[in-house]
Amino acid sequence: MRSVPRWALISSGCAPVLLAGGWTIAALLEGAAYDPATQTISVLGAYGAAGFWVMTGAFLALGVCHLLTAWGLRPAALAGRLALGGGGVAAFVVTLLPAPSSGGSLRHGDYGPCLPWWRPL
Repeated sequence: MRSVPRWALISSGCAPVLLAGGWTIAALLEGAAYDPATQTISVLGAYGAAGFWVMTGAFLALGVCHLLTAWGLRPAALAGRLALGGGGVAAFVVTLLPAPSSGGSLRHGDYGPCLPWWRPL
């Protein structure tokens, strides 16, 4: 079995740290206006949010980490690598289509109201 390059292991470990660190810092910048129990982390990356640039940077870093990890995991099955790479691309799309500062957005991915099984919490 071929070994996984060290840089791929580092990128896989950095992904959750960068995302959690980004949303923690962005939430601190947002203050009491952000409620993690009722709001998604996309709210922290919305235009006008206090931590917009922090969260955007975290999403971009996450996407890079996922793509690097998918590229470096050559011993893994292709389907898994493609799914991981797709997650990296999705992180880039989230930065291109940020959530609006208020309300939902079909563009950002708030497809819930048009899905019959969707129920708000």
